[in-house]
Amino acid sequence: MNAKAKIHDRRASSVPINSRVAVAIVDDPYSSNGEKIKVTRSLRDDVLAHLYARKDIDDAKFEAGRMYERFVEESQIGTVKAADPTKEPVDGGGIIVEPISDRQTMAVRQLSQAARVLGLRGDALVRQILVDRRKFKEIAPSLSERDVLYVRRRFFDCLEELAILWKFADRSRVKVD
Repeated sequence: MNAKAKIHDRRASSVPINSRVAVAIVDDPYSSNGEKIKVTRSLRDDVLAHLYARKDIDDAKFEAGRMYERFVEESQIGTVKAADPTKEPVDGGGIIVEPISDRQTMAVRQLSQAARVLGLRGDALVRQILVDRRKFKEIAPSLSERDVLYVRRRFFDCLEELAILWKFADRSRVKVD
């Protein structure tokens, strides 16, 4: 962060009872000088932000998880358009096929590479947590607390592998247990 950049505090002064929030420092969207602002961010449906706020994962794992989410979003093909009931139906309006963009192709390639690195089970675990937004206990509700801790640890290992793959971290960081 630029030493001269100011950090303005624009956090919410009150939040709902039982809400899960954390303070985050982000770029000020109203500044062209690279200023930062403190914001209150909800952690309710964001597993990565929750783990990051609790310092369970580091910057590299957080960024790798966000990259995975971004690639999944970019790889989606087609858009969902609802029918407008106020307009007259048109006969002969065939399906419009949207070409696959270079961005989508690159995202699919990155996800395929991630799947190879993580393996079938690792990729499924990351997808369940980051895409389907499932919690550790929801993935295997019949498992013991010890097994849930294993699933959590396995997810952290998968994030580490993604961080290495996408160069947020290097292999020398990995501890040998």
